[in-house]
Formats: sequence, C-alpha cells, structure tokens
Amino acid sequence: MTTSPPLIPAFGDSLVAGYGLATADGFAAQLEHRLSAACQGARVINAGVGGDATADALRGCPGCCRD
Repeated sequence: MTTSPPLIPAFGDSLVAGYGLATADGFAAQLEHRLSAACQGARVINAGVGGDATADALRGCPGCCRD
C-alpha cells in the first residue's frame, strides 16, 4: 500500500507566520525540516496570519475543527 506524505497546515498568529523572519527561519519551515527527517516528503503549509486569534483561524477553516 502506498501512502502520501503528510501535508500539515500550521495555523496561528504572527509567531507561526514568522513575522520579521526569513521564510526559511519561520515556524512552518523549521517544522517541515524536522518532520522530513522522520517522514520523507512531509510538507507544512504556513497558514499563520499576524494578529489572528483562535476564532479567526476557525472561521478560516470551516469544517476542519468540530466540537
């Protein structure tokens, strides 16, 4: 059985977005780098937005988080 490598969205505020950092130094890039050591092809999408709160993230991802 063949499985696809994981694709992980990283939601959050400016800390996740990497505000003020080079792309390679941000949280998503660092997480992807570490995950790829254990799971080749793992990808992390940087979905961080400066100023976002939990409610904003949930509105941006309808259906992904349920009660």
